[in-house]
Amino acid sequence: MPMFIRYFKFLSAATVAILFIGLPLNSYGAEDAYPFNYLNNGKGITLPEDTPPGTVLGRDFIDLTPICEDEFKAGHACVFKSISIRPKGYGTEVTSDGDIPTTVPGISLRLLFNGEKQGSLTSNQYPVSTFNRFIEAVLVKNGDEIQEGSLDSDLGGLSPLFYHRYYASICESSADKCMNIYLWNVKVKLIKRACILRNSFVVLPKAKLSDLGSEGATTGEVNFSLNFDCPAGYHHVFYSFRPIGNSTEVITGAKNGLLPASPESTTQGIAIQLLDAKTREPIRWGYGKDDIYPLDYDASRPGYTFVSLIARYYQKWSGATGGQIKAVTEILMNYD
Repeated sequence: MPMFIRYFKFLSAATVAILFIGLPLNSYGAEDAYPFNYLNNGKGITLPEDTPPGTVLGRDFIDLTPICEDEFKAGHACVFKSISIRPKGYGTEVTSDGDIPTTVPGISLRLLFNGEKQGSLTSNQYPVSTFNRFIEAVLVKNGDEIQEGSLDSDLGGLSPLFYHRYYASICESSADKCMNIYLWNVKVKLIKRACILRNSFVVLPKAKLSDLGSEGATTGEVNFSLNFDCPAGYHHVFYSFRPIGNSTEVITGAKNGLLPASPESTTQGIAIQLLDAKTREPIRWGYGKDDIYPLDYDASRPGYTFVSLIARYYQKWSGATGGQIKAVTEILMNYD
């Protein structure tokens, strides 16, 4: 039986991996104002200076229930007749393609309705409707050079709710209820570079089908580590896994740690399983809070941080056949 070969490809966050910051957003306030706030701890957002354009810097979902509850209970879509966009959270409304300028150069705010970027909407335009309870708010790196600063309007420390300095206001049509969207107390800090993670290759030992034998059986364990080289200055560093290959084999939030085989693989019914070496729990895939792992990072002591993992063969079903197997995963880095 040919040797099973497992290749992991780890991509450097500074160049090719997607940077994703999922900081909590909360809706609260007066009846006519539902701000969302990227900061509950006041620490801000920390980013590498070389963050490429198009990178998602932060995202969360805004609950439409306060203005659409009756429609959703009746099983109807919530229809919006007006969406006002206010660049930088103040000034005169302008028609927008959906990228709302913020007070920090290099960062734009997007609102996504039904997954699509939404700009200004007036009463004489065709309304926007959704059956979804949530719209998505996304901070994105635009083409300008990014600078440090605050994403909220400069109000001398006063609440933007009092001065109505909102970035967007959305109004549903039937009851004329509106929701204002704010960025408040969001500080942006820059770091010279991202963490560096080198491409790695892990070769599993030669194995026989008889070493497996039944569904769920494993063999050929190999211990290896991810070596993160991180600079000082971040509050926290997180990492997550994104398998590359047949998307039908990857279930977001899956907890079995099974990587999809690369197209050149010739085995059937055999997978590579990835485990945390400390807990021996399978690695999770996905973009949820539970699928992102904290790195044991000390901002006062920059340098290498190691994450120990295990790779092994896993038999997915009976009747598996031999051959060669390869698999690839990306490592995504998240910072705050």
